[in-house]
Amino acid sequence: MGTLYYLYPIRLRRGPSCTVQGIPTVTPIAGGVRASVRVVDARDPTAGGSWDYRRPVRLDRAHAATLRVAWSDDWCTTPLVVDRLTLGIAGGTVAAPGLGHSPSCYGQPGDPPPPVRVWPVYPSGLRP
Repeated sequence: MGTLYYLYPIRLRRGPSCTVQGIPTVTPIAGGVRASVRVVDARDPTAGGSWDYRRPVRLDRAHAATLRVAWSDDWCTTPLVVDRLTLGIAGGTVAAPGLGHSPSCYGQPGDPPPPVRVWPVYPSGLRP
């Protein structure tokens, strides 16, 4: 059993500087449609997490943020491939690389996929 962790860099490519804060909306997409995978706030101890960054993160040419996402393999159901994620952040949406093939089967047959856990954005370079 294990958990796959993904770190998504968030950089400002153009425009004036801005700040981001909290947890963006995360929508897993599989085969062009929303995947049937729950997305939960990883700060909830019942979701298996607790690390919490609460301050705004500045985005400009010199400063970036990181989004941490995790997906556990404690389930056993029809495999799926999460092609991409749609992130709702800073008043807009952006497509990000997906989580790939569902984790290995370690649960009971027919278990639903475990949730994708999402932490608040934090300054790049900071280690949770």
